[in-house]
This record gives sequence, C-alpha cells and structure tokens, in this order.
Amino acid sequence: MGRSLVTLKPDCLERNLEKVILEIILKNGFLILSQKRLVLTEKEVSIVWNPCVSKKFYPKMVKYLTRNESIILVVENIRAIEKMNFLVGHYDSKNAEKNTIRYNFGTNIMENVIHSSLNEKEYFKEINLFSNVLF
Repeated sequence: MGRSLVTLKPDCLERNLEKVILEIILKNGFLILSQKRLVLTEKEVSIVWNPCVSKKFYPKMVKYLTRNESIILVVENIRAIEKMNFLVGHYDSKNAEKNTIRYNFGTNIMENVIHSSLNEKEYFKEINLFSNVLF
C-alpha cells in the first residue's frame, strides 16, 4: 500500500464540497488514515507550493490558500500517489480530464478545490510538514 497527502482547499470548503469529494475519494478505493481541518500558514504554503514562490501570481495564491480553512488528508491505496493524481486531474480545471475532481468542481487554474502529492518526494516533504497535526 502507498500513501498520498491530499488538501481540500478553501474554495472546496467555502462551496460545501468536502463531503462530496471525500465520498469520491472513498468510492475510488482510498482509505482515509488521518484528516485535519486547519488554516494554512504562509510558511506552509511556501513549502508545499515551493515551485510557485518566484512566480508573479504567488502573492495571490498565498492569499487564496490562507484565506480560510483547508482539510489535510492522508490517504492510502495501492499506488496511491499515481491513482490520486489521476482522480484529481490537471491543475488547470479547464484542461482537466473529464470526470476528474478538478474537471467537475474546479473553477479556474487557482481555485481548483484540491491538491495531491505530485510524487513520493513531495509526499514525504508534505507529510513531514503536517505530521504534528495529523498523527
């Protein structure tokens, strides 16, 4: 079994989509090992979304990701990272594959309701960041 870290972003909670998305995750064979509702800090955003720090849109991204609560999840499944990324879809909702979470619920490139670990290296970075609140 493998694990992935998933974040239901502020727009997901503001639109009351968390139950629907959690149900989709469970129906796709994932076990939810841990979950925590919290407001992300600017430091946490800079670590998880590090490749974006130097981008022009980054201040807007920080404001979005810290404006309200998110839900951090640790999920488990065979090839969890690969399967979750497929289920989540492309980061730009307009380019997301049909029937993915972002295709169905995302509204734009930033407000795309969900984040999942890109790869194993990113998973370990993210789990280390949030392990004190998740376990």
